[in-house]
Amino acid sequence: MENPIYIDANITIAPSYTVIAGATYPIDTIHSVRIEKISSEINVGPIAVCVVGASMALFSIGGFRNADTAAATVVLMIGAVLLALGARKLGRGGKYALVVSTSSGEQKILFGRRYDQLDMIRHVLGNTVISARENALVQRLSDDDAKPCPRCAETIKANAMVCRFCGHDFAIGKKPDASLSSGPSIPAPRQADEPDVADQLRDLKVLLNKDLITKAEYEEHRRTLLLESFKAHP
Repeated sequence: MENPIYIDANITIAPSYTVIAGATYPIDTIHSVRIEKISSEINVGPIAVCVVGASMALFSIGGFRNADTAAATVVLMIGAVLLALGARKLGRGGKYALVVSTSSGEQKILFGRRYDQLDMIRHVLGNTVISARENALVQRLSDDDAKPCPRCAETIKANAMVCRFCGHDFAIGKKPDASLSSGPSIPAPRQADEPDVADQLRDLKVLLNKDLITKAEYEEHRRTLLLESFKAHP
């Protein structure tokens, strides 16, 4: 079972799924996440608080005119606080929805009046969706660029012509001799009564091109073949 990335009373977010209001959504089916304001209704309460605060601020002006500075100052401060609280409530007025876009369309899956809380959930869920997409892309590229060897079952690059583990040659579709298990075979010098070394040099070049022998090994065996050829044809 996956460890959740985020969890609260209404939502659980894990790397491969999310549970919102009792409904489960696979992460790979979510296209985007956004917040939508679905209601701009304003409660009477914040308006009343603003009105009381403004009235107290105006009332304090009379105190200042009558030289009752201390009382006027207190009334003014209370009025200012009430006005600020009412304005803050008005600014938060309305209702928001967390909207998730999937292959079946958009769905409003979570509702609330606190934008900041829904925005935090949107941020976590959005990052989880992005991470899932990146992981899926990396896995797909890895699968496309690899193939199993039919002989040893090891995974090698898709364009490889020879298995780097057992030496299986994909070009001819045949398994190499058992001697390949201990390393690539190097063509041995032919005897004096055999044909020239052209074929052996070509075989040696193939091994070099396939990175089955090093450049130094290639040069060493090439010199050996040429030396044997010179001895056979003085």
